[in-house]
Amino acid sequence: MNIYNIAERILKNIPEGLSDLEKARFVYLELGKMVSFNEEYCFGNSKIKNKIYKSQTKIEDLKNIKDNKIICVSLSNLYNCMMEKIGIKAVQAHDINDSRHAYSEFEIEGKRYKADLQRDLHFIQTRSRTWEFGEIDVSVAESKVNTEEIEVKTNSVTGLV
Repeated sequence: MNIYNIAERILKNIPEGLSDLEKARFVYLELGKMVSFNEEYCFGNSKIKNKIYKSQTKIEDLKNIKDNKIICVSLSNLYNCMMEKIGIKAVQAHDINDSRHAYSEFEIEGKRYKADLQRDLHFIQTRSRTWEFGEIDVSVAESKVNTEEIEVKTNSVTGLV
């Protein structure tokens, strides 16, 4: 199944009655189960990494992702696109210390949230606690969302209970 069909399936399966934050978390978890980090990028030399990064930054359509292999920049684009489809504006952001690493930021009810799906892929795929989905608070570097509360609602649908 290609990534476009996966994305459409995730969006169709969002449970009824979830808040916007719960929907964002549902999409985050489901997408994280269905993609893989591009090992060529991970283990490649700098020339290969640059080539892959450059090609991934150009991905604006879900149909352009092949083999479900992605890196941070294409994954944040994909997540942001899916968030837009459920009515939540999301933008790509970059680490201050690593300008190439990309993640998503979105806002719900005046609160800003960070969603770094690439860094949570391993945790999602091993059904472990995630660490990179959380509220951004300017007075504190970062505070986390109580994901256990959200997962009680969404896990019954995804079969992780």
